[in-house]
Amino acid sequence: MRHFKLTSLYIGTIIAILFNPLMHSYAKTLENKLTAKEIQKDLLKATQIFSKGEFLLMEFDFESAAKLRNENDSLIDLESYQKLTALNFIKTKHLHLISQKYLALHMLINKTTDSQLKKEAQVSLNLFHKMLSSNNLLYKLAFEDLRNEVNEEFKNKILTSQHEESYFIAPSIPPIKSSAYKNHAELVLELRQSRKMLQAFGESSPFLEDELDQEVRFIVKSLYSRTNEEASFLGKVFFPSTGQNGNIVGLVFPKKTWALTYDDGPNPLHTKNILNFLGELKVKANFFWLAQNVIAHQDLVKEVQSQGHLLANHTWSHAQLTKLDQGGLFKEINQSTTILEKIYGHKIEFFRCPYGAGNNVERIRKRIADLGMLHVFWNVDTLDWQDKDPESVFKRAQKQMLQYNRGVVLFHDIHPQSVIASKKLVEWSKVQGVRWVKLNDIVKELNGE
Repeated sequence: MRHFKLTSLYIGTIIAILFNPLMHSYAKTLENKLTAKEIQKDLLKATQIFSKGEFLLMEFDFESAAKLRNENDSLIDLESYQKLTALNFIKTKHLHLISQKYLALHMLINKTTDSQLKKEAQVSLNLFHKMLSSNNLLYKLAFEDLRNEVNEEFKNKILTSQHEESYFIAPSIPPIKSSAYKNHAELVLELRQSRKMLQAFGESSPFLEDELDQEVRFIVKSLYSRTNEEASFLGKVFFPSTGQNGNIVGLVFPKKTWALTYDDGPNPLHTKNILNFLGELKVKANFFWLAQNVIAHQDLVKEVQSQGHLLANHTWSHAQLTKLDQGGLFKEINQSTTILEKIYGHKIEFFRCPYGAGNNVERIRKRIADLGMLHVFWNVDTLDWQDKDPESVFKRAQKQMLQYNRGVVLFHDIHPQSVIASKKLVEWSKVQGVRWVKLNDIVKELNGE
C-alpha cells in the first residue's frame, strides 16, 4: 500500500537519521522534503487540485445531463467522470502526504538534538499553521479536507500507538483548527458565492495540463474498463468469483430497489449523525469501512450493528490496489479482512476497492473471491468527496436514481455534506416508493435463498 509505505518510510527515515550517525548523510534529503518552500509547494498543489475538482464537477454535471439518458448509459463512459475519479485518487494521496509531513515535523521538533534542524522544522510548521488558518477564500475551502485529515491522523496515531511500538509523541502544541468556518452552512454559503470563480481558476490552472494531467491519464487507463452486470446467469446470480457474478453494480436489482452505501468511515461525528437519521427514517445502510479507522473508533461498530446495518471492508487505508505488489495487496485486503472480522465479530461478505480500482483486475478480484467476499461497485456516484454543497450533491444523486431506477448509491460517511445530502435523498425516496436494502438481503433474494 503506497500510503502506508510512505508513512513507514518517513518515520523510519526520521528515526534512522536522528539516532543512527551512520545515516547522517541522508539528513539533507529529509530536510529538503520538509523545508518551508516544499511545504508551501505542497499546499499550493492542494489548492490547484481542489479548484480543478470544482471545474470537473461542473463539466460532469453538463456532460451527464447531455449523455446519460437511460439505464444503459454508464457513468464511467463519461470523460469528466473518469477524470474526477482519477483526481479523487490524486487528492487523497496528496492530502495524506501533506498530513504525514506535518506529523514528521512534530517528530523532528520533539526528537532532534540538532538546534538548526529544529529551527527549520519550526519555520515549516509555522507556515503550515499560517496557510491553514488563512482567510484567503481559496485556502479556506481547499484546506477544509486537509484540516480534517491532519486532525484524524493525530487521533489515529495516538490511539494506534497505544497498541503497538511507536516512536510517535503527541504534539506539545494544539493541532490545526479543524475548520475555518463556524459551521458547514457558512462554508456552503461562501462556496456558492464563489463557485464560478473557483471553476474558472480550475479551468485555467496549468497544473492539470502538465504534471497532474499525466497522472489523470494513467489512472483513468488503469481504473476503467466498462463495468457490466448481466441477469442471464445460470443458477445463483451472485457468488464470490472473479467474473460478473462476483461483482454487484445493482443493475439487476428489482425496480426501485437500492442499496445505500457509505465509504471511508467510521467518523465519530458524521457516522453518528447518519445513524441518527437512518434510525428515524427506518432505513438500513451498508458501511464500507477502513480497517485503520475502525481500530481507532471501535465504539461505533456495536452502535451500527445494534441498529441492523451492514458492515463491510474497504481495505486497510484506501490505497489504489492496482499499484500494489502482492505484499501490499495482502495487507490491504487479507490483513484488513482478518482485523475487521475480529472486531465485527462475524465473517465479512462484501468488499469495495477504493476508487473502484481493481474491479476488473484478476489478481485483485481473485484475492477478494478467495476470502469469500463479493465486490460491490456502484451506478450512482454523488461525488460528495469534492462537492461540499449538500444541495447539489442531493440533486446529482436524485437525477441519477431517476435515470437508473435501481442500483447502488455511493456516499462517504466522513463529510458533513454527505450527512445532509443523504438524509434529503432518503426523505425524497420515501415519496418515490424506493426500497432500501442491505446487500446481504438482496443477494439472498436474487439467489432465491
